[in-house]
Amino acid sequence: MLTDEQYDAPLVPSPMEGMRRQIEIASKSGIEYQIQIAEHYKKSYYTIKVYENERSAQDFYYKTTCKPRGRRRLIKVDGGVMKVVYEHLGGMVP
Repeated sequence: MLTDEQYDAPLVPSPMEGMRRQIEIASKSGIEYQIQIAEHYKKSYYTIKVYENERSAQDFYYKTTCKPRGRRRLIKVDGGVMKVVYEHLGGMVP
């Protein structure tokens, strides 16, 4: 059986190449962007979409609408640490 060293490295992908993202998520070391929405300002958020890059997440975030009394946010999760990038509250909150 031939090993990776016997092949040209760029031409033959590593067997683990497709598993990189799954390993990052499992070890909480990857960066991901989540779009979350809440139906009402008193209720908790739930995730509706997850992206690997910020630009795609921003595009979807700006297209997403929420109810007049709802809220939405775009968060960045980096190594298990959550940071709110954008947040929008719909309507007036008493």
